[in-house]
Amino acid sequence: MLTAPAIQLLALTHQQREQLGENDWSSFRAKDALVVGNPTMPWVAPALGESLQQLPSLPGAQREAVAIASLLNTQAIIGKQATKARIEELMPQARIILLATHGLLDTMRGLGSAIAFTPQDQHLSRRRLDRCI
Repeated sequence: MLTAPAIQLLALTHQQREQLGENDWSSFRAKDALVVGNPTMPWVAPALGESLQQLPSLPGAQREAVAIASLLNTQAIIGKQATKARIEELMPQARIILLATHGLLDTMRGLGSAIAFTPQDQHLSRRRLDRCI
């Protein structure tokens, strides 16, 4: 598994692999890459006891996801389609996963941190990192 905290690092990794002849992006099939960008943001409480606030939209993340999806011969999952259920359904077969969304850091219990996805209903839709490990 390769992780990249910034899309520039993914591009650099791709460049290095091309030089080694390891990878050809054009050979990727649509199901090989899962690209998510700018889901409809959930409402979260910034701190315990505070009122819920909707996380701000990320239009730059949406443009990034669409551009990367095009490079990887797939469609970006954006906006209301970017639900936790849909992402979890597609994750097992993906070789590359790009999540261009908000990350929520739990400073008290690091494993309580989360990734924001489109709410499937009015409840908070987050993928807890402790369930990803």
